[in-house]
Amino acid sequence: MLMNQQSVSIHPTTYFLNFIKQKTGSAEIHLHASNVYLFQIPPEGETQKLSSDQMKFILKEEFSLYEEPFETPFEYTADDFHSFFRIEWHGVNYHIDIDKL
Repeated sequence: MLMNQQSVSIHPTTYFLNFIKQKTGSAEIHLHASNVYLFQIPPEGETQKLSSDQMKFILKEEFSLYEEPFETPFEYTADDFHSFFRIEWHGVNYHIDIDKL
């Protein structure tokens, strides 16, 4: 069985950096330049829009990079997603034979 995936890069914005600085009280934050996420392509084909579940997943993953080291839980909503991140779609399909994984 083949599973097709599409990749998307997530780049934090200055708004995200300022949010983290404010919540941690630290003036020096080392941001991860970008992270790439792979999502299964929906049956209708490639997309250029993240679902609300995908946005929630990315928010959780991105914030965990800073919550753990600073031992600070952050409060945010999915509505903040587009202020926090710039999205870059790659549109690359990865064909993985999941029977052999």
